[in-house]
Amino acid sequence: MKLPTSLTTVTTLSKTLALIIFITLPIACFVLGINYGMSISTFSVKYDINSKSSTTQSTSSNSLTCGVTNCHGTDVTCGYQSDRTSCTMLYSMGDKCRQYVSCKETSGTCQKIEDPRYSSCVSCIQKCNSLSDYSAFSTCESKCE
Repeated sequence: MKLPTSLTTVTTLSKTLALIIFITLPIACFVLGINYGMSISTFSVKYDINSKSSTTQSTSSNSLTCGVTNCHGTDVTCGYQSDRTSCTMLYSMGDKCRQYVSCKETSGTCQKIEDPRYSSCVSCIQKCNSLSDYSAFSTCESKCE
């Protein structure tokens, strides 16, 4: 069966529609996939201060728990949340020091518990921050404990 030429002719309108579909459809599917992935599972990373190891666990609890409420940097905040905070796996300046901090419920409040190594690590990171070259900063930060 031969289609009429009016249906097979390439026009400016057909080119524009094809371009819009080929650009927006993958982006829309990506965004929907990210949102779906975050809705079905949330991961949290817990550090063991003594062994410097981390464990990742999945949680879907709806009860309020005491935990870290922000994801990156040396400024760690604790608070109650209904679900664990979803964090990106991107590394930010000072994330190395977060292994020395935890949140614990004490006397009915969620409080930050700092290992003595935390303040020295933060001081070291702040000194490294004054370096303008990223390579020099990275080398300096790797020496912070």
